[in-house]
Amino acid sequence: MMFNNNNKMSFNRSITKLHLILVFIFTLLVLLAFFFNRTEVSMYERTLHMYSNLSGFYSTLEQSNQNARSYLYSGSVNELNTYNTTIEESRMYATRLYEQADEQTKWKFELLDHMLDMHESSAKASFETMQSRQASDQAVYQQFSEEYELIRSTFTKYYNIVDNQVVLHLKNIKISERYLLGFALCIAGVVIVVLLQYARRSVRFITTPIATIIEHINSIKEGDYDLSKINNRFVEIDTLCLALEDMASKVKQNIQNEQEKVWLQHQLFEQEKENLKKDELLAQSELRMLQNQINPHFLFNTMNIIYKSAQREEAFVTSDIVSKTSEVLRYGLDKANHMSDLKGELESIQSYIYIQEKRFGNRIRFLFEVDEFVPNIPIPGLLIQPLVENAVIHGLKDTTKDGEILIKVSYQDALCICVSDNGIGMESLQLEEQVIQDFKTNHSKSGLGLYNVIQRVKKFYGKGASVSFQSYPDCGFEVCIEIEVEENDYVSFIDN
Repeated sequence: MMFNNNNKMSFNRSITKLHLILVFIFTLLVLLAFFFNRTEVSMYERTLHMYSNLSGFYSTLEQSNQNARSYLYSGSVNELNTYNTTIEESRMYATRLYEQADEQTKWKFELLDHMLDMHESSAKASFETMQSRQASDQAVYQQFSEEYELIRSTFTKYYNIVDNQVVLHLKNIKISERYLLGFALCIAGVVIVVLLQYARRSVRFITTPIATIIEHINSIKEGDYDLSKINNRFVEIDTLCLALEDMASKVKQNIQNEQEKVWLQHQLFEQEKENLKKDELLAQSELRMLQNQINPHFLFNTMNIIYKSAQREEAFVTSDIVSKTSEVLRYGLDKANHMSDLKGELESIQSYIYIQEKRFGNRIRFLFEVDEFVPNIPIPGLLIQPLVENAVIHGLKDTTKDGEILIKVSYQDALCICVSDNGIGMESLQLEEQVIQDFKTNHSKSGLGLYNVIQRVKKFYGKGASVSFQSYPDCGFEVCIEIEVEENDYVSFIDN
């Protein structure tokens, strides 16, 4: 079975692909959140730094003012040096504030820097006036104080500016968080919908083929299946179908092998049974032969004495009967389980017929028909005589006159030996039952003896010979033995 895998993908690969997509979306969300939060947090931190710088600015400014006043009162150089240091720190804080301010408030911090310049200029003017000991130093000092108070009065205003920026940044942070949360919820909703859709389609693409495979289980049992028609999009299902078909093929092959094994065992059993029957038949025949061969020399010597006594007494009919009986008995003892030939079998039957003619007189007439150029082939001994005896005992048992038995031997394409009578006959079914009964009763004299003839023909000739019967009620009975003959099966013909 062939599956087209060109447009199919592995379910594991599909799941991996989905995982990668989800990881990408999650990473994107994290990066967006980090970006927005980082921007707002950096602005918020910058505003917090502005608090610190603003506080430092006013602190150093106040310190520089105190140092300037002390210097004006005492003229101490240390106070002047400290003033220069603190005023430079104030300018540094002012510069930082200007750099950290946004575009909207930058000008205000630039104004603060200008006010610091004016304050520093006033301070320097005061220092120069003090050093020159001019009378107008009080006016200069007054201007210096006013410049300081002007800058100091801006403390609340600039703190409010920084506060407003802090509040604005906090507000922006919350807005960003809301937007990010909404975006995350939207993405989560889309992901959930995609996952549900993917799960539904995956379950359908998996469960539908599996359900179809389950429906094919009974077909697999019967050997009628085609799993290649199952529609699916995953390589794993194709692999499962291939495995199932391979399993089904192996199971089917195993069943066929087991059936063949059972059939062979049955044939072997039948052959053994047949061999046992043949062995039983042979043993019974040998037993009967042994029973009939009780001191045969004594029997033939006795019959020879009777024959000679009848000759001396000129009882020639009696002597002939004794002679023919001796020939029949001797042939039966010699050839019962041995091979004979057709000529010897027919001569023994002639002796048997002579005795029966003396027995039945005109009641039964025996006819012999032997064609010319009939080959003298080897045949089992006592093959034809039981058929003639069967016709006398069974076929014509109720005949009082005009009984007739025909022994016909012909040869065309095969040798045909037929024994027929004009007796009572029987139905075909009755004949079949009689043959079976003949076998069940161990081929006793109560049967027809046909089973023994059939088995001997099969044993010696196999498929090269056959036995047929024709019989109808009140129309006689006929048995024919047909034997295939090859040129090397004989060396002479029977002299008619």
